[in-house]
Amino acid sequence: MTEEYPPYNFHNYEGELVGVSVDLLEAIMKRMHIDFDKNSILVVPWARAYRHTLNTPNAAVFTMTKSQHRSGLFQFSEAIMPSNISIITLRNTLKLNKVADLNPLNVGVVRNDIGEQLLKKHGLKNESTVKLPTSLELIRMLLLNRIDVVAIDEAIANFEFNRLGVKPEEYTTHFTIEKLTTHYAFNAAIDKNFIADFSAAFEQLKADGTFEQIRAKY
Repeated sequence: MTEEYPPYNFHNYEGELVGVSVDLLEAIMKRMHIDFDKNSILVVPWARAYRHTLNTPNAAVFTMTKSQHRSGLFQFSEAIMPSNISIITLRNTLKLNKVADLNPLNVGVVRNDIGEQLLKKHGLKNESTVKLPTSLELIRMLLLNRIDVVAIDEAIANFEFNRLGVKPEEYTTHFTIEKLTTHYAFNAAIDKNFIADFSAAFEQLKADGTFEQIRAKY
């Protein structure tokens, strides 16, 4: 399962599921000699994908940011890309330096996303957090001034701003909550030998340059 989370996994303007993680998954499966059709990937809201993978044997979800909390719940592949979970606003006079500074504001997150989890971990006491299904809806809410600030992966925010025609000088990244990495996440009951083979295939794609070619496309 996956979600709309560009540039990792998303539908392009032609309606095709693409992205760094989608193309990489196809390449890994091919390297493992597994017959795989990306049309079999279910694209659903993140909260549903997260819950399903957590509770269903043989389920997997991508792309998931690995945190200390999540590392005890899932099995993870090798890291795909860095993930800086940051606090972003439109360009304004706000000075935000820590999570506590967000308490008087309307804060937006993707439901059950790493941004929401890290805000709780770092002590956000704001009870009016706005939880949305996708990053695109989150950024649109920010642009409409329905929320003041978002907690999100910087790469995701930059992609969404760009496809909505928003220039970098029109928004501000105030601080990074945590620097993490993104991965494919598997149900805890999946055979560890499969996870090892999956990661080995991924490492081969890094070594031969295939992974860098995929990253360069996005």
